[in-house]
Amino acid sequence: MSTSTNSTLPLPGLNLASLTLNSDGRTAAPRHASSQLVEFIGHDLVLGTGTSNGLVTSFAWQVSDALHVEHAQIAFPGASLVDKGKLGHQGMQSRYFQDKDDARQAPAVAVVLLGENDMDSSEETYSLALADFLKRIRDTTPALAILILSEPLGDKTRASQNAVRLRNEQEGSQEIHFVDTTGWLQYGPEAFLDSASRLFLSKHWSDAGHARMAQRLAPLVQAKLSEPRQPLPGPQPNPTLPHDWHTMDVGEQGAVGLPGSVSFDSPQMFTLWGSGTDIGGTKDAFRYVYQPMSGDGAVETALLSHSAFGSCAKAGIMIREHLALGSPHVMLGISPADGVFLQMRHSNFNVTRLVKKLRASPPYSFRLERRQDTFSAYLSHTRDNSNKDTQQDNSWQSIANITGLKLAYDAYVGLAVTSCDPAVVSVAKFGNVSLTDGRYLTDLGDAGGDANEAGPKESDPDSSFVAGCVLSSRRCSCGCCGWRCKSRKVERSVDTLRLV
Repeated sequence: MSTSTNSTLPLPGLNLASLTLNSDGRTAAPRHASSQLVEFIGHDLVLGTGTSNGLVTSFAWQVSDALHVEHAQIAFPGASLVDKGKLGHQGMQSRYFQDKDDARQAPAVAVVLLGENDMDSSEETYSLALADFLKRIRDTTPALAILILSEPLGDKTRASQNAVRLRNEQEGSQEIHFVDTTGWLQYGPEAFLDSASRLFLSKHWSDAGHARMAQRLAPLVQAKLSEPRQPLPGPQPNPTLPHDWHTMDVGEQGAVGLPGSVSFDSPQMFTLWGSGTDIGGTKDAFRYVYQPMSGDGAVETALLSHSAFGSCAKAGIMIREHLALGSPHVMLGISPADGVFLQMRHSNFNVTRLVKKLRASPPYSFRLERRQDTFSAYLSHTRDNSNKDTQQDNSWQSIANITGLKLAYDAYVGLAVTSCDPAVVSVAKFGNVSLTDGRYLTDLGDAGGDANEAGPKESDPDSSFVAGCVLSSRRCSCGCCGWRCKSRKVERSVDTLRLV
């Protein structure tokens, strides 16, 4: 009498070489057979590298399993998008189309996760390569819906968005979508492997990270598998906040420290409690209350009070490219150490720079505008009345302009607080919070006129910023003021910082 035994083995991957059946054995169709196929295209994260069971514990496998659909994982370790001719390395732009079997089942949805291995490609090169890659895929399968996932730490966010917008404009359709996943997983040991390393940032997820990613992604894939197709579901409304506001602790788990929170007295009046090591350096840790902002726009608020234990604690308004810890951003705020300050980070995980600071303390009204690649900061003295109403005593005073700062078209705008110490919490109260769509921005005129005597005074020049600091790929002059050498120049005048 013959017997058969089914066993489950903890394999790092799944490679079926052969299948042997007893003489009376037979095969059966899967219980949840589906006529739809989802392709997952990418690198190690698509393969589940480092997880307990490799492919089987990858987010790609878990999404298809949850939706009961067939899937294909087209990925290889260290995969880039762009071909690297000098190194003889073929990126996915070539490898995906090699030995492609025209008879194989056409996918209904493709999920693409690429970018972290293309850091040596310029933003323009990557964007054009991705746009061409998407065109070739869509030419092969015109009815295909494509989801371009952001890298977990925001690599190539702007370039990926540009490619998606370009293809949708040229095709006249909306079947290619950029999905920002940077706020889905908090960086730390729960979701990332080897996140405790101080030598490098981990780019691989743990089993829990893959499971969380699959949970968030599955509804989006399901929307595009539906017949007829449905719009991508947006984030769930936060029941504790008005309108479209959302909140989260941005940063590494250990650096954030105590969890932050927010309350509101009205749709325009917020109180934020935030911990975290800083908003600065190359990585941030803070509490953020935010909304998405596409293209031009402005955020305005009256910062009524700021209670802080550390001199480097900060509170203010921020426009931020993505929700990971090293995002490019512009922040206008206040701190005990600097008074009113304007700071910026021009690229992912680059050094944050103080653009300007003024001697001042709350209450003041802040305004931060974005007009394409120009960011303008304004300040006005505010009178805080006992009935919680606030009034500006004077017209807007220009603090500074930052030009040539290329943030992604789809970004985030909101309120930020950090205590500069993960063991304590800083509290800030914001009033008259308002957002303005770019179509309704008005010219404030000569906002940089003479400041009144009661207004803020510019401090001594900050030693970390030296006028005329020039950088190139070959040399760094005037000590580079701490800037990393990049293939660009940096010019600073009294009121304008320009990146070219």
